Amino acid sequence: MCRAWFALIALVGALGIASASRGDNATNNDLFDRLPADIIGAFSFDNAKGMRTNEIGQAITTWMGEHDALSHTRRAWGLFAQRLGVSESEAFDGLLGGSAVLAFGRKDAQSPADWLVLAAVESAMDVRMVRRTRAVPRKIVYNRAVLGLEEESFLLATLPPLDDGRSVLALAPSGAEWLLVRALAVSAGKAEALSGDLLRAAPTDAVVRGFWKPQGQAGRATGLSTDLERWLWSQHQPMHTLALWAVAREGTLEIGLSPLAGDNGLAPEPTRAAEGVLLDVVGPGEAIVASVLQRAGLTGLVPEGLEVTRGTGELVVRRGPAGVDLGTRLSVTPESAIVASKGATPGNTRVVNIRDLAETPGSRAIFGPRPEMAWTLLGHDPLRPEVVVAVTAGPDKEPGEGDAEPTIRKGDRQEPQPQAVAIVLEAADRQSPTAGGLRGTARPHELWMLLRSTVAEKSDGKASTETGFASLAALFDRARWVIETPLGEVRGRIVLELRKGERK
Repeated sequence: MCRAWFALIALVGALGIASASRGDNATNNDLFDRLPADIIGAFSFDNAKGMRTNEIGQAITTWMGEHDALSHTRRAWGLFAQRLGVSESEAFDGLLGGSAVLAFGRKDAQSPADWLVLAAVESAMDVRMVRRTRAVPRKIVYNRAVLGLEEESFLLATLPPLDDGRSVLALAPSGAEWLLVRALAVSAGKAEALSGDLLRAAPTDAVVRGFWKPQGQAGRATGLSTDLERWLWSQHQPMHTLALWAVAREGTLEIGLSPLAGDNGLAPEPTRAAEGVLLDVVGPGEAIVASVLQRAGLTGLVPEGLEVTRGTGELVVRRGPAGVDLGTRLSVTPESAIVASKGATPGNTRVVNIRDLAETPGSRAIFGPRPEMAWTLLGHDPLRPEVVVAVTAGPDKEPGEGDAEPTIRKGDRQEPQPQAVAIVLEAADRQSPTAGGLRGTARPHELWMLLRSTVAEKSDGKASTETGFASLAALFDRARWVIETPLGEVRGRIVLELRKGERK
């Protein structure tokens, strides 16, 4: 049940972005003022109930139906609504559909992030929550009752009402009791409060506004926040608090990020994807490896022994003549390049190596049963050697007599030259990517469809048709982004175009 509730909160975030208009800024400023000052991030959502019948709300509903997304969460929400004695839509509107804030905090540097939700509700919903959910009194903290829900898996407390008379409910998992207690301490005047002024970095038409304080986890942890840090800063580079917001316009979500202080100007408009390109990323090489290749089950793509650096790299995935082609160009350390070159400093001899790609569920899903792989080392700059790797979908059968394919000499015999070799040679002739920051395009839904067979396999080795928790990537048809990081100061724009599913 805990995972289902957390997924519900994540979905509320997605739904909040879809809200067509924003509520009163002062309300969410007031909610921010009730959070402890030492939290690491918080996001406000206004008028989420307004999205249920608009274009984006319908797209989300279609997505959940097509992919059985958040099935456990939807069932849990249905049971919760029954317990309240209202419909599911009434439960959502009454509890989360008005003004809500989702906050995160860490008890200490080694602890994972915990979450807390503050929601402004009508007094009737406040009373219904306590009576109908069979909430159990647990303790009194700063003269306010803390109640246990769902066999005490969650904790509920009521904070002082807003000026408009609405109650403020505070909900947290039992493991985040410390965070709930700190929120109660703020209301009692016993702890420093967060300032609602943090929301002012966002533009006036933003439907989601918030901030995130990097924790310097990029070198050792995993997770969404760590991935974000890994892309934007090196492990030892000074980091700044990020202001984040989202604007919704006719099925398109525009996400902005900038330093919390100063103007909120965005990076230039991102370019659109070229025809047939599924993913095109330019950014820190080690982030490309950790956040893309490893997550896709393609860790064996980088030749063994090569150590990828944060130097600007690139990754392109596209539809090729026989299937999917992948090409990547990454900076590596000079020491690892010498080892890979068997003691020689990498030159520009255009020696292309051919080897097998380790078979994984990801490699089978993307490249089929006979992937073809080639790689080479480039030494245009001895201090910044690069590895260029390409993988293509190979033939369904072994090449036979009469195949008209270009050849490459391997020892004393002639063998068919894989398309991967041509991709490597073409990339070697181009200049290295040098621009800082990151930019790129993607077709998220197509990529998700490509990888979905790696989610689970049946005992007979065939891909399962059960999708379980569908990735949010399935919601989006196109994505493009530009994020600039001069001197570590992050400013950027991400544009997501929702996929318009078939209307039932």
